[in-house]
Amino acid sequence: MTTDASDTAVAVSLFRVLKDDASTVTKDDLLDPKLSQLVSVAYKKLDKCQAKWHTCEAELYAIVLGCKKFGNLITTATVHYPPTGTKKIAFWSDSTTALSQWSQISLPTGVTEHLSAKARRFNSWADKVAYTRYWPLVTKHLPGEHNDISHILSHLGEQTRERHDYLSALGTPVVACPATVHSFHGPDPNQDPLSEYHLVHLNFSETDVDEITRAYLADDTPVNGVPLCDVYRIVTEHPSAPEVSPLEAARVKAWANKFLLCSSAYRTRQTSVRSSCSHH
Repeated sequence: MTTDASDTAVAVSLFRVLKDDASTVTKDDLLDPKLSQLVSVAYKKLDKCQAKWHTCEAELYAIVLGCKKFGNLITTATVHYPPTGTKKIAFWSDSTTALSQWSQISLPTGVTEHLSAKARRFNSWADKVAYTRYWPLVTKHLPGEHNDISHILSHLGEQTRERHDYLSALGTPVVACPATVHSFHGPDPNQDPLSEYHLVHLNFSETDVDEITRAYLADDTPVNGVPLCDVYRIVTEHPSAPEVSPLEAARVKAWANKFLLCSSAYRTRQTSVRSSCSHH
């Protein structure tokens, strides 16, 4: 599990690596698709109070977030491995201070009424992740420049704000999109709801878009109670859109051009439609 923190957010990435000992896993192993698979990611924006924490506190909080999000899965997967045996779990962070603090987290045994706010916070975290004492766990330092996914997620808000401020300074109307799928064609300014905005599309190949479309159509994560695959079908006017129930289709159409935006221009290539879609 890799973690990272910025001034505005914390993020965690969970990997499954086909090696017996987690302490021997390297960055190259994470990049090898034959050995490593990304299981899931978690992200949390820091509130105003949390944004005032020291960097090492935010980095430690990122580890706590990962334990809370993936604790049940990790416990189930490692239940037959004793904590003193071969390490099956590795926590990677670019903060050596946070890693050293993690090894020292424990519940206080004395009087707690007069603990400082920071000590109370650590006490609360120790209580919430006390079960990790029974994990076959090792902590490792991962330089920030190698912590790709968690670093991107934790700094995404800052980078989006910087881009927004840059375009605003130019007097350009801006729409902030965490993801955009390229359509391979120019939009129709007479029909496109995004025509007034300045959009920077991700540089995807047609193969990349095929895979993204496949992933959208296979994703049943609920969005306001509607599976994402059905949202994608309706908003992009995918050929399989008629398969969506009329009730769900009506709900999604009410969101279109409000917080779900899609370029209305598209072209048919074989049996699929390519459209540029963003959720902001």
